[in-house]
Amino acid sequence: MPTPRSEARDLLRQVLLTTPAVSPDGSQVAYARRTIEDGRYRCRIWLVTWRGGRARPLTGGPTDAQSRWSPDGERLLFLSDRSGRAQPWVLPLAGGEPEQLVEVDGDVAAAEWSPDGRRVLLLAPSGE
Repeated sequence: MPTPRSEARDLLRQVLLTTPAVSPDGSQVAYARRTIEDGRYRCRIWLVTWRGGRARPLTGGPTDAQSRWSPDGERLLFLSDRSGRAQPWVLPLAGGEPEQLVEVDGDVAAAEWSPDGRRVLLLAPSGE
């Protein structure tokens, strides 16, 4: 059986799925889907039911990733560079647009909800 050949242009069709996050009730999975568009990486957050089926995009920024469900399952925290640097954003899952949570100096490397969903912990440079 012949070995399939890869061409350089095949790399441009590559899709990478990363950072899956299961909803608190276990019914849905949010994940980042990285593609190459116009020679640049693009990463957007998608949602699919746990049982599978057709996934749907949740975000449309240039780079949206590292999604985290709020403990009540009503919001999704994620990092996006849509403001020029990686910053924390929150998307209400009942409808509406994502909103930037806060503006910090430098790029935020990670964000996580507190267990009660009232606070968000950010990992970012201190500026000092």
